[in-house]
Amino acid sequence: MRDLADRKGKHIVLVCLAFSAALAAPAAAGPLEQPEAPFHAGRVHETDRPTFYIPLRNVADRDVVIGRIEAGCHCSIPSLRDKRFTPGAMQHLAVQLDPQGLAGPLERTIALYEEGATSPALTVRYLVNIVPVFEALPDSVALGGTEPVTTVVRRNFGASSVTGVTVPQPWLSASWSRVAEGRWQVRVQGKPAPGAGMAVVTVWTDDPLRNAVPILVTPR
Repeated sequence: MRDLADRKGKHIVLVCLAFSAALAAPAAAGPLEQPEAPFHAGRVHETDRPTFYIPLRNVADRDVVIGRIEAGCHCSIPSLRDKRFTPGAMQHLAVQLDPQGLAGPLERTIALYEEGATSPALTVRYLVNIVPVFEALPDSVALGGTEPVTTVVRRNFGASSVTGVTVPQPWLSASWSRVAEGRWQVRVQGKPAPGAGMAVVTVWTDDPLRNAVPILVTPR
């Protein structure tokens, strides 16, 4: 009985080791590679529409023909001049970026599929830091009593201005004032009602691209 238990124990250990090795094994490499992964697109203003070029290489010993390209975000508009990669050939994936409504450091992906394939030949990754026209620093505040809390709305570029502020709850009040060129202080005040949930104070601007800057208010 002890020998049988020992054999069963060894069998379980071997199965576990094989399963762990399978999990640790890297995924099979596709026919294309991205030499610089992720690609760093740098800082981009929200009002810009840049196009950047990501190098790709065929590492297979056959031609690779791309049948479709799928962007993981509506902000990415990818294109290839030639969809056929000969062995060892390098091409550049052109990506036009539309950053409107986005802000901060982001990572995006683009999948390239061979003709008739259901799995991508390569998933391209790129990083970009989008600078919004306006942002609140911080963009969330905690309110627990009658004392006001403050945050600052900053204009990063351009000449637009803050024009007003609105609150969604009757127990909240908010005001704003200009404290420096391109800087406005927003004061939020109010005693949260029992059971009150989160609220969003909206700071309005005259910028057509980002005319609303939200500030999250959390009762405490």
